[in-house]
Amino acid sequence: MTYKNCFAVRTHKFGEREKKFYQFAEKFFGKENTYLILNVDDDNLKIPSSYNAIYFNKSKILSDNELFWPHDCAWRCGDYCYYVLDQELSGYDFFWLAEPDIHFCNPNPSEFFDQLNSLSHDFLSLRYGKANPNSFFYHTARLLYETPMTCLFGFTRLKADKIKTFYEVRKNFSRDFINKRRPERDYLNDESFIATLANKQDYSCRSLEKITSFNFKLFTANKDEALLEEEVRAIKGNFIIHPILDQSDFIDKKIKRLESLLNLNHNAIAWMEDTLCKMSNTKIKRILKDHFKNVIIRKIDEL
Repeated sequence: MTYKNCFAVRTHKFGEREKKFYQFAEKFFGKENTYLILNVDDDNLKIPSSYNAIYFNKSKILSDNELFWPHDCAWRCGDYCYYVLDQELSGYDFFWLAEPDIHFCNPNPSEFFDQLNSLSHDFLSLRYGKANPNSFFYHTARLLYETPMTCLFGFTRLKADKIKTFYEVRKNFSRDFINKRRPERDYLNDESFIATLANKQDYSCRSLEKITSFNFKLFTANKDEALLEEEVRAIKGNFIIHPILDQSDFIDKKIKRLESLLNLNHNAIAWMEDTLCKMSNTKIKRILKDHFKNVIIRKIDEL
């Protein structure tokens, strides 16, 4: 049996990567079944009308009266895209949801998706399985079910008739966070929530890397392993790679990663802050700032 599928590219911007991936999916799913879905505060991205686009936010389609919206919701809560697709579109058996920084080394989408078109599993993802007890959301996931699960959420497929169940549970789960009975940091991310609840509901779940002939060894959620577009152009064959970034995004993510690491290294940051705050002599304070910068630069130059 062949099912009717919708393919949605989850993004917050519209550039060359989004265009290319949309067009790649469109070749298989068809123009009428391919969408961009954007969790943004406005729709001023000027996406051409030739692209199907759905915009949503906490006051458009969905609501902050029903769902909790952490500050990093667009990143953390990819499952919200499924709830929007379910409300805005009808007649589909399955919804695919993918991030735009995925790269298919095989330019023919049929060679991958034809393998899955007759499969009826409720949830397909990558590396679906039991969560590590040391993982960040493990203990919060136990509020849902005694066996926390996980997956990679960058590339998933969900059965349409199961989405409302996830939505209702997500709304119930949101209440303690909306009412500030639980801290924002504990609000489950998409992969923990969907994978754990799917297991609790006894839905049929499979990992894409186990049921297709394509190679996902270079598909990761580790931002440190991001590749540049120019590094993968020569790779041919049945490989699916993530994340692939253009030069601007690559540099931006590396800078943000460095800032994050520096913020986590409380000893070094706290010492610098304490030293500078206690320095009343503005001239010496400025000199120290310059020297601190030079130390970091020198360490980089020594690499």
